[in-house]
Amino acid sequence: MAIENKRTYLVLNFCSNLVSVATRYDSFVLEPCQNGEPTSIPLSIEEIQQINNTSDVFKTGALRFEAEYESEIYDILRIRDWEKILSNEDLEKILRRNNKEDMEMIVSIKEPRYFNRVYGIYIGLKNSGYPFNRNVEYIMSTRYRELSENKITTKISLKGSENNDEQNIKNLKEKYDETRKQNEDMSEELNQMKKVLEQVVSQIDGNPADGEKKASDKVTPPKKAPKPKPDEA
Repeated sequence: MAIENKRTYLVLNFCSNLVSVATRYDSFVLEPCQNGEPTSIPLSIEEIQQINNTSDVFKTGALRFEAEYESEIYDILRIRDWEKILSNEDLEKILRRNNKEDMEMIVSIKEPRYFNRVYGIYIGLKNSGYPFNRNVEYIMSTRYRELSENKITTKISLKGSENNDEQNIKNLKEKYDETRKQNEDMSEELNQMKKVLEQVVSQIDGNPADGEKKASDKVTPPKKAPKPKPDEA
């Protein structure tokens, strides 16, 4: 469908956060989507081009266009491989699948705004109770910290998806061993406290620790005086 310079086209925000953009003469704020429904603002092609010249919101998928016009608009903006720009729904599926290829895609993201989209979806799923394994949690938190510190190239090393079960078992075993060690340490501390308490109680009672009385503590009854003989009277 041919794009007309004199008309406006809807710019859509599917993200769960505010997105701010600016043209040569104006600035706009798109509210977060509500229940999966995007917020929108009508802009001319000239305004869309101006935004694209100073921002990556279209390149990273933070803002999108109506399906019937997107191909032509992306061509005008000279954004290649726009089909590979992932929607929020795509990103949610990737996070749930958790295979090596998907995780490699996530850690290879170098644009903070793009990764923040992924991270926002991850936090939303996590807050809703989705049970991410420790591998995903490590990848997301580490990559978020890297980009926050302007570390564009990641140091995260990924294992293949076939190792996920093995890694999960290893993680569970490590957690079990850690918990068992903590319980053993606590049990030892309790035993030591019990011994100290027994010693204190024994000292208060005047008894040795083994509970036996000392010979010096035994009470000897007094001896009776002998009766005088008759001839001594």
